[in-house]
Amino acid sequence: MRVPIQLTACVSFAEILGLLTYTSGLDIRYADLDDDAFMRETLQFALLVSDHLAIEHNAVRAMAVLDGDSGTVADFEFVTCLGAAVTRAFGVTA
Repeated sequence: MRVPIQLTACVSFAEILGLLTYTSGLDIRYADLDDDAFMRETLQFALLVSDHLAIEHNAVRAMAVLDGDSGTVADFEFVTCLGAAVTRAFGVTA
């Protein structure tokens, strides 16, 4: 038998963006970015399957793309749209 538990985690904009951008097994599409419930559920999954080192590493990677320091134009466009969705869904900014 399994029982549900609730946990509280404090994460930054960069950490959320990194989790949603680079967690293996996630398939976020542009159409999903308007669905706040989907964004929250996806973040919960990403947190469950990621360790703290991956969270930190992916936050740095995602912010580098957002700042235009790495990645392609397509990466920049998607991460920018994802960042706007993170701000709307979670109320945090870069």
